[in-house]
Amino acid sequence: MKNLLIIITLLLSYQLQANECLLGDCINGFGIQKIQNNNQYLGEFKNGLKSGQGVYYYSKTIKYVGSWKNDVRNGEGRMYLNDQVTQEGVWENNRIKIAQANVGCIDGDCENNIGTFLYKDGRKLFGAFRNGKPIGKIICYYPDGQKYIGKWANDEKGGEGSVYKKDGTVITGIWNKNQFLGEMKNKLTGCLNGDCINGKGTYIYSDLTRYNGGFNNNLANGFGVCYYADGDIYIGEWKNHNFNGYGTMYFNNGTTIEGVWKNGIYQEGSSTANTNVFYDLDDEESIDDEPKIWVVLVGVSRYTTMQSLKYTDDDAFKLYSFFKSPEGGALPDKQLRLLIDEAATKDEILKNLDDFAQKSGKNDAIMFFFSGHGVDGAFLPSDYDGRNQVVKHKDLLDIIENSKAKSKIIIADACHSGSFTAKRQNHETTINTLYSAFSNSRGGTLLLLSSKAEETSIESNGLRQGVFSHFLITGLNGHANTNSDKIITVKEIYDYVYTNVRFFTNNRQTPVIRGNFDENMPMGTIRF
Repeated sequence: MKNLLIIITLLLSYQLQANECLLGDCINGFGIQKIQNNNQYLGEFKNGLKSGQGVYYYSKTIKYVGSWKNDVRNGEGRMYLNDQVTQEGVWENNRIKIAQANVGCIDGDCENNIGTFLYKDGRKLFGAFRNGKPIGKIICYYPDGQKYIGKWANDEKGGEGSVYKKDGTVITGIWNKNQFLGEMKNKLTGCLNGDCINGKGTYIYSDLTRYNGGFNNNLANGFGVCYYADGDIYIGEWKNHNFNGYGTMYFNNGTTIEGVWKNGIYQEGSSTANTNVFYDLDDEESIDDEPKIWVVLVGVSRYTTMQSLKYTDDDAFKLYSFFKSPEGGALPDKQLRLLIDEAATKDEILKNLDDFAQKSGKNDAIMFFFSGHGVDGAFLPSDYDGRNQVVKHKDLLDIIENSKAKSKIIIADACHSGSFTAKRQNHETTINTLYSAFSNSRGGTLLLLSSKAEETSIESNGLRQGVFSHFLITGLNGHANTNSDKIITVKEIYDYVYTNVRFFTNNRQTPVIRGNFDENMPMGTIRF
């Protein structure tokens, strides 16, 4: 045993001597490491191991470009000989698992969420997408080992960003069509816009990490999105500048951690390595009878032709968190669309709802939520010009009722939302309980509206929300469950919202429920 320990010690000592960090951070960062036999690795490290994206040079003519985990090839990757691809696909523990060429979106959602996009020339881009285009700060890995973190335009470096070169140097500044224009004359840090003390704003830190969301006493609080300097993205709830509540961490190596956080520490939920990035057909077009829930959430606070609202976007964000939680069905990204402010145009609202209406099956539920300004017979999207560009109630009803979904739900927190007219038409775990309840429900079409046609929907500075949305979300979180069966039904949520909104507004606002639906249709569950 003693001799064995001596041998292990000698081997570790040899390995440490053989693997030499030439440049950068070869522990937890981006660096260049010389490997034994004169091989070389250029890329990302975690705890001293090759983890993330990187290039391994076996010789001057042979290299591997792709994903790593714990010092071995894991995830999407390609072998090159004289810069020609000889093998590509998905790797697992140094062996190719799926030998299949694949370009385009190889992981996540490259339409309206977080995803990874692979170009034909071998560039791999990770970041947020809207309408199929990268937005905000992205990270792009190049086949030669370089990486770029910054703004992206027309499939090229465009805007503020940093290039990490093969020789270990970093070039930071402004780019246009892949050309470096020069360093920023005034490096922008601090509060970029909004209220970064006690409100909502955008703050840029000294390392160019960008946070957009709620603040309290100068600290991140409430719902927020953080784009880290290394390309990681966190979307979720915050408290005292830490992850607190429900949120998702998207790491630039393709790993995601989704669930409940406390003081920045992951508590429960799901963690996925995303090593198999190729979806089965059944994953995209389910042929089973299990119910699915499809949700479009719209929050418009900023208008150019009307007075802006304070909390309508927060209402949509909080419902988003609910539907990502087990109580709301733990919906995957592909069944949940969130349209906030500039993204919530008339065309985008109708297109996204129609997309889900077409995808929903006979046992599914489809839900639409709108928080913003309303007029008689219509909701006002962000591109409302004072006269045109309105989302008519009739158009929403036509889309949702032409869907095959068994359960159809429209919820609106907007002035004059009661002018909606419904067509008369028949129609183990916390998560399993909710889906089982949907299966057992008769379904139907439900309209749950914040006010009568002639009434105004009220925002409360004290609640920091629309009054209707506040009691809707509070009720869905368990307060509406009057019979303690852990299932929150349509009748329970309406009774709860009606009573509390009327009381809070001194009878100035009256929630309305209409349609032909099963009163026992579920809206949420309580965690077991």
